[in-house]
Amino acid sequence: MNPTDTITRPGRHRRRLSLAGLVVLGLLATLAFRGLGNWLVISDPLQPSDAIVVLGGGVPHRSIEAARLYEDQWASEIWLTRPLDPDGDDPMTRLGIRRMVSADYSRQILEAMGVPAELIRSIPNPIRNTAGEVGVISDRLSAIDGKDDRKGSPQRHA
Repeated sequence: MNPTDTITRPGRHRRRLSLAGLVVLGLLATLAFRGLGNWLVISDPLQPSDAIVVLGGGVPHRSIEAARLYEDQWASEIWLTRPLDPDGDDPMTRLGIRRMVSADYSRQILEAMGVPAELIRSIPNPIRNTAGEVGVISDRLSAIDGKDDRKGSPQRHA
């Protein structure tokens, strides 16, 4: 028997066990994290609402879904948020051509899907991000309700 055989065999055995242990841990972690996503999802049933709000981005999917919800009579109007205008010092602006933003496309999609133009409202405040969208929408709803929505008025469906 070669003396090096006794040294390398236990080392190989430990490495194989370590590798097998890592593979098993990886599989368990994958299974655990896949199930974790289901715990984070909250799905409330739809309820009639004052308005359907189409947040910026997600064109055309958000607009198509908003048109479907309108058609199913979940709300009587649709609100579109407007992102901050792109940099005003670009060649298109200098030529007098207004750049299109997601709200412009959303309006066209909604009208093409049968939503009457007079029931599509553009929220005029330019918005930087989703948190800004939530604040502006909350303020508009509060103005409709005549009270601050963040201080105890009925819960809104998201």
